[in-house]
Amino acid sequence: MSKKYLKFTKRVLAVLFSIILFPIFGCLSSIFWASGGNTFWKSIDYFPLPVENVLYMDSHGNEFWVKVKDNEIYRIIYPCKNEKVCWSKTDIVPEVEQGLDVDYKVTENACENDSIAYPLFKKIKQCITSKDYAADATWIVSLALTEDNKLWIWQQPWESPYNVLFEMYLSTICGAIAGVLIGVLWAWKIK
Repeated sequence: MSKKYLKFTKRVLAVLFSIILFPIFGCLSSIFWASGGNTFWKSIDYFPLPVENVLYMDSHGNEFWVKVKDNEIYRIIYPCKNEKVCWSKTDIVPEVEQGLDVDYKVTENACENDSIAYPLFKKIKQCITSKDYAADATWIVSLALTEDNKLWIWQQPWESPYNVLFEMYLSTICGAIAGVLIGVLWAWKIK
């Protein structure tokens, strides 16, 4: 085989390899992103008291009830907007309503989240995870109480399946374009 033919073959293989590999990578990364890879743990740092126990969380994570030292119970609203006071002392804690459309789990020392949850680099004392199923989407939220008595929330709101499919399609197209560009540049440098 001549050196020209070998060089040409390497270039073609480099371009084809990039054109095939990058769309696959784009598709896999979009699946990861749609599964919750775009959701991070957020600290509930506006509540000033150390939390001893989480008593209840609504199915979307917008309200939760906690017990602090001295057995006082507080209702906390999330997210807290406009620097308001987003908690109030209360004596009433709602009952856990577990219906057909909501899965509600309370666990110790870990969060049981079937979706992708970025690891919380603190030891978890207690965790509540709720999944609210709608007709075509799911709302997932986990509320963790760490051993330093701080609250952390991981919340993935409803997203239309059409948006998810569009993002996957767009990611695959971007991956294909990146594959062509990288393949051509890589093939150009092959000697």
